[in-house]
Amino acid sequence: MVLSGKGMTTALINDIENCGLKMLDIQSMILSQRVIALKRFIKDYNSPWKDVLETFLGEIGAKSIFYHNFDSRKLPIYLPDFYKEYLDAWSDINATNVVSYGDVVNQTIWNNKFILTQNKSCYLKHLTVHGIVKIRYLVSDNGRFLESEKLLQPRLSPVHMFKLSCNGHR
Repeated sequence: MVLSGKGMTTALINDIENCGLKMLDIQSMILSQRVIALKRFIKDYNSPWKDVLETFLGEIGAKSIFYHNFDSRKLPIYLPDFYKEYLDAWSDINATNVVSYGDVVNQTIWNNKFILTQNKSCYLKHLTVHGIVKIRYLVSDNGRFLESEKLLQPRLSPVHMFKLSCNGHR
């Protein structure tokens, strides 16, 4: 029997009692393999296959991107379609719903798909190094933007503060 299109999909995913092979949906299988590959990428061991992706993601925090609420189309780097598909699979599975003020202030600033400059997300390594990672670090206890304790500490130079207030990146 030769099947094509929808008939083939039905034959693959139906239960055995319904003349199927009880397989997962093909698209789900592909997405899960992409996520598994990225989980291996995140693990701390060296391997030559990791170097290529590490090079592409280096300017935006490398492995830390997998802890952010990102959209691969809004990242400020060139990324081949192959890697975009992998990152999109990760992003789809790990998407977070932001519904409350607490959710908003606990969002990571960097590479966030909702925080854009010229329609691109941003990553400021010098602020990340100083521990400024979450939106709550930009807001004071009384809700004033760019007046939090973390920002007002002397660790940040005037140049860093200027870059943050101008919303420039890199």
